[in-house]
Amino acid sequence: MARITFITGGCRSGKSSKAEELCLASSTPHHYLATATAFDDGMKRRIEAHQLQRAEENWNNIEEPLDILKVIKSLKQGSVLVDCLTLWINNLMWEAEQNKIELNESMISERASEIIKAMQESPCDFFVVSNETGMGIMPINAQARLFGDLAGRCNQLFAKSASRAILMVSGLALDLKDV
Repeated sequence: MARITFITGGCRSGKSSKAEELCLASSTPHHYLATATAFDDGMKRRIEAHQLQRAEENWNNIEEPLDILKVIKSLKQGSVLVDCLTLWINNLMWEAEQNKIELNESMISERASEIIKAMQESPCDFFVVSNETGMGIMPINAQARLFGDLAGRCNQLFAKSASRAILMVSGLALDLKDV
C-alpha cells in the first residue's frame, strides 16, 4: 500500500526542497508531477529553472496542470512528487472561469478524494506539496477567499489521509503527523 507524505508551508518555506529530498530517498524511479502553468514571463522563467534542476537529478518529469488523477493512475512503480496542489487548484479555478463554471468546496473535495483514493491504491509512494493559505487575514476579494477556501479544504483532506504530514517554516521541518 502506498504511503502519502503531505508537505505544507508558506511561500518559499522549503516545501519543494524537502519533498524532493524525501522523494529521492524513496523507491525508484522518481516521478515529478508538476502542476505549474506559465501565465506570465516570471512564471515561465521559474518553470524553466525547475525543469533544468530536475533534469540534472534524473527525474521522470510529468507536467500536467489539470488531470493529475489520470497521471497518478498511470504510474505503476517508484515514488511520485506532486508539486503542487495549490497551483492545481489555481488552474482549476482558471479553467472554471474560462468556461463560466462555478467551482466550489464540494467539487474540490470530490476531486481531492478521488486523487487520494488513487494514491492509496497505487504501489507508488507519494510526496504531496501544497501551500498553507490559512494563516493570514481574510482576503477582501471574493476570488481570493474562494482560493483560500478551496486550498484549505483540499489541504485538510490530504493531511488527514497522509501517513506523514510536515509543516515547513523558514526551511525547517516540523513533523505534524507520522503514523
